[in-house]
Amino acid sequence: MKTTVIVNPCAGNGRTAKIWPNIESALKQSIGSFQTEETSCQGDAILLTRQALDAGATRIVAIGGDGHLNEVLNGFIENDVQLNPQASLSFVMSGTGCDFQRSLGMSGKWQAAVEKLKDAQIRQIDVGKVSYTAPDKTRKIRYFDNIASFGLSGAVDHYIDNSKLGKYLGGTMLFLWATIKTVFTHPNQTIRYSIDDGPQEEIRTRLGLLANGRFFGGGMHAAPEAELDDGLLDL
Repeated sequence: MKTTVIVNPCAGNGRTAKIWPNIESALKQSIGSFQTEETSCQGDAILLTRQALDAGATRIVAIGGDGHLNEVLNGFIENDVQLNPQASLSFVMSGTGCDFQRSLGMSGKWQAAVEKLKDAQIRQIDVGKVSYTAPDKTRKIRYFDNIASFGLSGAVDHYIDNSKLGKYLGGTMLFLWATIKTVFTHPNQTIRYSIDDGPQEEIRTRLGLLANGRFFGGGMHAAPEAELDDGLLDL
């Protein structure tokens, strides 16, 4: 199996760069030889994934956080078409929240994830699709494996991205603190929605989410009944 490992050294507020040599050594013992690529800016993982797939990689291993894993996922798909349906996506979480792996019942320790790759079985899961208007007014499409949310969660993510507290707080505590800091200042917003082509409805809320997985925000159990492979998204 031709494997490419794509690393985000900045994941976990730079923690990934520090532990990558240990992960790399353990990976070589677990899955054998592989090619390594490192990201340097947002969007890199999408491009690197597509380049690896074009070069014949049949397994991509993402090393980083949930955001990095999402970028790698988006590298697999273009215009609703899988670039290589035979290729598989694996991951070793080393970011701030590490929420996707919680829906799989995986340990938070990277060592356990590396060990699982040794005899990993391929599992098919659902993928969600979001069409949205970017800040520059262009229309964009994004695919997601875990949860797509809007409203308060965006303000929380913005706070975390611009905070230095990540160096001192773990993922769960950092997300909790950021939520407390923003929940009282972020107003309710009007949301219009329809489900399964039904009638349009309107509500006011601080937060909305579409859940394929169960957890977000560093361990918040947002969608306890969501399943990764049931063909449904929980609202």
